[in-house]
Amino acid sequence: NGGTASATMISSGTQNVNKGGVATDTVISGLFAAQNIANGGSGLATSIALGGEQNISGGGYGSVATIDYGTQNISSGGVGSAGTIGAGLTGDSTGLQVLNGVQVIYSGGTGTVTNLIASAVTDYDGTVETMHGMQIIESGVGNVTTLNGGEQLVSGGTGTVAVLSDGWQLVNSGTGSVATMSGGTQLVSSGMGSVDSTLIRELLNN
Repeated sequence: NGGTASATMISSGTQNVNKGGVATDTVISGLFAAQNIANGGSGLATSIALGGEQNISGGGYGSVATIDYGTQNISSGGVGSAGTIGAGLTGDSTGLQVLNGVQVIYSGGTGTVTNLIASAVTDYDGTVETMHGMQIIESGVGNVTTLNGGEQLVSGGTGTVAVLSDGWQLVNSGTGSVATMSGGTQLVSSGMGSVDSTLIRELLNN
């Protein structure tokens, strides 16, 4: 309730930030590590890894610089931002070793990703696996500044991409738009998709 807290790492357990509180955390890392932000609270993180979660709702605000393998969930009027979403190690050397980072937007949340990329990650067996960072919009608004190897999935709500150079914008329902498309794919199976017509003319003329 209006206080300020900081932690070097959340590796297990939950940090709840509410009613004007502010929390700054270096790393949210681990399957049982979570930061929950609601009711006007704010949470800042350097990275989410190894299955950690940042959950934002009810007018809360959360930001994270990097999501490797982990999730930022944004709902119910919450606002979230991520710098770079790619992929990372799961922490399990015997099962799935590499999974993607995800920003999920539902129930009227708003999310922004600066760089949505594909990451080549060396697993515990020395094998390089490539996974795609994802922004999933079920209901609400999602924005990507640069989509370069990642995937924006619009299954409701609105998704926008400023620059699509590699990767996909997939529109199953709702609305998807791309301002500048220099590569990659926009696939509209249901709903509405658009690409800036001026750019299309320029591509056709070159």
